[in-house]
Formats: sequence, C-alpha cells, structure tokens
Amino acid sequence: MFGIDEAIFRALHGENPQSLLTYLSLLLTAVGSGFTTLVAIPLLLRARTRPFIAELVLVVLVVAVVVFAVKAGVGRTRPYLSLPHVHALYMMFQPPTDHSFPSGHAAGSFSTATFLVFRFPGQLGVRSRVGLFALATAIGLSRIYLGVHYPSDVASGALLGFAFGAAFGVGFRRRAARLAEASHETRSSL
Repeated sequence: MFGIDEAIFRALHGENPQSLLTYLSLLLTAVGSGFTTLVAIPLLLRARTRPFIAELVLVVLVVAVVVFAVKAGVGRTRPYLSLPHVHALYMMFQPPTDHSFPSGHAAGSFSTATFLVFRFPGQLGVRSRVGLFALATAIGLSRIYLGVHYPSDVASGALLGFAFGAAFGVGFRRRAARLAEASHETRSSL
C-alpha cells in the first residue's frame, strides 16, 4: 500500500516553488488552516447566528482533537522529511514538522463542508454543495502538492472529517427541529 501511496504522492507533488500552482496551494492551505474561522467571530456576537456558529466551532474543535490524538498514536513522518529528493514548498513559511497522518487540513475542511450540507440540506443548492466539497478537495490536494502529506493522509483526514461533519450536522439539525417543535407547541398552548 505504501508504494502506491508514494507513487501517487510523487505524481501530485510540485517541484517548482515559484509556480502559480505553488502560490495557489499556499493560499488553499491558509484557507484550510482554521485561521479563516476567525471570520466567524463576529457572527458569535449576533444572537441569531450564535447557535449555528457555536455548533460549527464545536465540530471543528472535536475533529481537531481527534486528528491530534490519531497523529500522536500513528506517528507517521511527513513525506518531505522521509522521502529523498522531496522538499516542502513553503518558501518563506516554516513547513509543519508534526506527524503526517491524518491530514488536519483535509479533516477540518471536509468536516466543515459536510456539516453545512447535512445541517442545512434544504437551504444549500447543488452548486453550493459541490463548491464546498470542491474547495475541501482542493485544500486536501494542496497538502500533497506542497509535500507535507501523503495521499492516504489526505484521504483519511477527508473520511474522518466527513464522518464527524455528517454526524454533527444530522444531530444538530434534529435537535433544532425538536426545539422548534417544542417552541411551536408552547406558543400554541398559550
């Protein structure tokens, strides 16, 4: 299995640190790093959006803890540290040196996309759903291109993120429906 993983890695890994694809991969990595969740902070201040943002933050935090635990347990070395003639294309940034398996970027991106799709199934159109998963996939592929993850790291992170995103999305959607029904019954009885 590792031979196939390495072969796919070598086919997808970039070699030119100055290419447009490298810059795009760095941008996707930044988007998938979790720092973009800071955009949600103002939404926590609004009573109307606070419950949803709290749910999303909880999903991302749980996935991050699980990824951290799995990385510590598996202890896989990143490809740019273990494969000859492979360099991380991070230019002026310091590449990650923690363990490689699973990809936290893929897990976080897929958990967010999946959570949104399962939490709001009627509100998101096909284009939005496809766009969310395309972005999550691009973020995962950027990690391989930059030399910091094997394909199996990204695939495992994506599956982990999908599972948690679906579970939390369905769970919170059902909880919201029960609360809305209880609120409606309370108003009806008054």
